[in-house]
Amino acid sequence: MLLFPEGLALSLAYVVLGLALLIVAKIVKDLTTPYSIDEELTSKDNRALALSVAGYYLGVTAIFVGAATGAELAEASRAELRSNAGLYHAVH
Repeated sequence: MLLFPEGLALSLAYVVLGLALLIVAKIVKDLTTPYSIDEELTSKDNRALALSVAGYYLGVTAIFVGAATGAELAEASRAELRSNAGLYHAVH
């Protein structure tokens, strides 16, 4: 009897990797801006910067999800193309 099903362990690994990536992205964003993002967001209530940072994190997350699922989707697409080619040859 397994304590962790295979899918759960893989999902937890993706969550940990995603969080680590977001932490690294925050550090990089803080180092590359000439101002303090935390001060701008908390003290000055800069809504434009908040929107910019949210878009930045959304982009980082989209890249991570694309990279994490890209191999699976590519393999599924190849399998679908092979099955469709087989159907085409069977009909014609």
